[in-house]
Amino acid sequence: VRRNALLVGTRDQLGQQRLTARDVNWISGTPPSQPIEVSVKVRYKATAIPATVTAFSNGSATILINEPVFGATPGQGAVFFEDDTCIGGGIIADSVYETGLQQFDISEDIS
Repeated sequence: VRRNALLVGTRDQLGQQRLTARDVNWISGTPPSQPIEVSVKVRYKATAIPATVTAFSNGSATILINEPVFGATPGQGAVFFEDDTCIGGGIIADSVYETGLQQFDISEDIS
C-alpha cells in the first residue's frame, strides 16, 4: 500500500506470505546466487518462521513465507537466519495480501 489506506478483510485475508525487502545486506558480503531456505523474523520479538529468500543484484529480495504472517509493514526489518545464525536482512518495502480485501483511501484531508 503506497498511500494511506484502510484494509478490511477477514483474519485469513490479512495474512501475508510474500514480502519484498530493499537495502538487503548479507553478512557474507555476497548475496546467494540461488533461492535459499531460511527462517525470517519480521519483528524483534517475533518467532522466526520458515521462508524462501530470493536475492536480486539490485539489493532487493523476495521473501516467500511458508505460513501467513500478520502485520508485516513496509519500513520494518526482515532478518534472515540459518539455525540461530543471522545471515542477513533488509527493510520491508512491500507486501502482498490475499485477494478479497476491501481498500478504502483515507488520505483525503477531512479537517
